Amino acid sequence: DESKLLIDNVIRTSSKPILFVEGPSDVSVLNTAYKNLYAGEDIPILIQDAFDRGFLKTLFARQEVFSTYPNKKFFALFDFDDAYEDWRSLNSECNEETDISKGLCRKLANKNAYVFLLPIINNDLKQQVWDEENPTEKIVPKPHYCIEHIFWDSFEDKSTWFREKNGVKLFKGDKYKVKFAKEIVPTLPTESFEVFRPMFELIKSKCEGN
Repeated sequence: DESKLLIDNVIRTSSKPILFVEGPSDVSVLNTAYKNLYAGEDIPILIQDAFDRGFLKTLFARQEVFSTYPNKKFFALFDFDDAYEDWRSLNSECNEETDISKGLCRKLANKNAYVFLLPIINNDLKQQVWDEENPTEKIVPKPHYCIEHIFWDSFEDKSTWFREKNGVKLFKGDKYKVKFAKEIVPTLPTESFEVFRPMFELIKSKCEGN
């Protein structure tokens, strides 16, 4: 109930369309990405922490918020991990983006809402999500790709921020997420954020005239 009240207050007090994400580190990373990609330009959306993927799914699955604010545009960004099933379970009316490298996106049925999955860079982490050899379901059974993986190629010594378990390359731990987002990500070059440009461009196109 407290989370619902906070979210309602955010929606009510912001004049901008809102992009909901799974956690506070995602907010920091995406705001940094936008500032790097569109220097000097005001961000056209509010990026808001939705606390976790479960709440994010519930928020976009229910009709309540969309009925209350019918003229407001909403976006959601899910990690490409267990949240893939959350993203896929949402009732959509069409695909807005089908290129995995640009961030898969679907328009939800009867809602002014669009839901994204993290874009997947074509590097050695892609196999944690995508199986090109599978003729039917390209997504591997247990995908694992979080926002920190976007910056995998930015580090020569990957052990500083990543570890491996059962052959899967993981971010080092939740307790490092905010430090990584606020202290490390802002030091990275602009090209490190280019992967987010297609998602931002799609969002901007949907916000035109808002």
